[in-house]
Amino acid sequence: MAYLRDAIALEAELGTGAPPGLIEALSPEDLQALANSMAAAKQRQSTALDGALKDALRHVPFGLRGMAEAILL
Repeated sequence: MAYLRDAIALEAELGTGAPPGLIEALSPEDLQALANSMAAAKQRQSTALDGALKDALRHVPFGLRGMAEAILL
């Protein structure tokens, strides 16, 4: 049952079905580790993107920042 849960968690992180043979080739621990790694990578990417956007908005004149932020976010 845990194996199925880990496979579903991995596919949820991928956003699609896993590549053929991947689920069968990995142990339950490896499936969970891969899903956890992907979730952590997505979180780091999101944080980096938010930071880059905020840095970019610093170059927009102060009076236009609110409007530019509303458009970009």
